[in-house]
This record gives sequence, C-alpha cells and structure tokens, in this order.
Amino acid sequence: MRRAAAVDPADYLRAVGLLFKHPAIALGPLAASFVLIFSGFAMPAGGGLFSILNGMVASLFAILINSLGLSFALVAADYAWRYDRVNLSESWETVRRRIGDIFMAGLGVAFVTYFASYLGSVFGSIGLPGFALIGTLLLGAAVAFFLIYAMPAAAIGGVPGGAALNASVERARSAPLPTLVLLVVYYVTYFAAQPIVSMFAGNLLLGFGVRETALLAMAVLLVVQSVFGAYYALVLAKTYNGISYRRIW
Repeated sequence: MRRAAAVDPADYLRAVGLLFKHPAIALGPLAASFVLIFSGFAMPAGGGLFSILNGMVASLFAILINSLGLSFALVAADYAWRYDRVNLSESWETVRRRIGDIFMAGLGVAFVTYFASYLGSVFGSIGLPGFALIGTLLLGAAVAFFLIYAMPAAAIGGVPGGAALNASVERARSAPLPTLVLLVVYYVTYFAAQPIVSMFAGNLLLGFGVRETALLAMAVLLVVQSVFGAYYALVLAKTYNGISYRRIW
C-alpha cells in the first residue's frame, strides 16, 4: 500500500461510478427517511407537558434514525472503496455494534449545531436582525466544517461517541482544504442539485403519463435524497480515511 495525498479530486468522479455499481449504499438513507415519515404519522397528539415530552422524544428518535441511516451508508461506502463490494449484513452488524457511539456522536453534533443557531439568533434579539442571519450562517458553516467527520469517526473509525467530535475537529484542522471542498460539495448537492434533480425526475415521470400525486412527489424526493446521501457518504468516507490514514487502496 503506497503513501498518497489525503484526497484525490478524481475520487469525486470515482464515487459516481461506485454509486452506480453499488446502489445498495443508498438503502440506509432511504430506510431512515421512510421510518421518520411513517413514525411521524404515528406520533400521538397532545398538549401541555405531554406535547413537550413528545417533541423531545421525537427529536431524539430523529437524531438516532438519521445517524443510523448515514452510518450504514458510510460503512457500506467504506466497504465499496476498500473491496469494491458492499456487504449489507456486515455493514449493518458494524453499525449495530457501534450504535451507542453513533447515537452519542449524532447527539453531540445536533447539540452543537443547535447551540450555534441559538447564538446567531441572539444578534436578532438585541436589534440586529441582519447580523442574526449572517451570524447564524457563519456559525452553522463553522460547526459543519469542524464536525463533518464526527459520524465517520464513530461509524467507520470506531471512535467513542464523545471523542468522535474531538477527532473530527483534529482532522478538519489537519486538512482544511479537503474539508472545505467536502463541505462545499455537501451544500451544492443538498441545496442545488437535489431540488433540480427532483424536479427533473418528477417532470420526466409526468411525461410518461404518470399521474401527479403527493405520494409520487414524496417518493421522488425520497429516492433523490437517498441517492445524493449515498454519494455524499462515499466522498465523506473516502476523505475521512484519506486524512486519517494518509493512504489509498
């Protein structure tokens, strides 16, 4: 195994090929989305204290499910890069063994993100609404930059949940340029590519005579989100391993 730069820009193109070859990587994000949607329909309604508790439980449940979905995709992506295959049972077993650390890492990221959003809103409360928006965006971007490797650290690296955040900060500081590129790719795929592809896919189905319904729109959105989530898991896993071990396979 030869030494190499932490990140090869061509990996972003290779990830597309791996995704076409191993579409099962998208099953994690897809399953997580379905669970959250249908569990949302099943949540009992209520008011007062019950409503608050229900909201807290729902938030923790969403963090757990999203963390599991992303972690499954990360572990499967790691298998794809290393062995050019995806073993669903082994991927799930790895996630199952590390579920506690994965949940704690996801909870830590969610808490820091919420705290950063709260700090940004403080500017608005003191009469500086413009600075509130700018502050929230900048703090959110900073949190995303430094904690972007927390989930792969827990899911792939087996780093304990609390330490996964520190591990992420260390890796982001050691390789700022690859981390910045990864963050930009995330924002572009999430805020630009996903809506465009979802609209195109929906119009394509309508062109084939498929009747437009809310269920169809939701299904298209979920599939597109899952595919982009799988792609992001591929590049995230590759970048994390490249920075952590300074190696290629």
